[in-house]
Amino acid sequence: MSITHSLLARGRFRAPLPRAALYILATYYAVLWLIACSVERGPTAVTGEQG
Repeated sequence: MSITHSLLARGRFRAPLPRAALYILATYYAVLWLIACSVERGPTAVTGEQG
């Protein structure tokens, strides 16, 4: 998230980056993906067993 916020701040307080929206969305979705991957999915995440 700090990269996303840094890109937003740079565009706001310094010269805007070309294609800034693309970089911001890419880093934002990457963070969301990593958070989603880190969430346990119940007993199968720990033991590998289904049920």
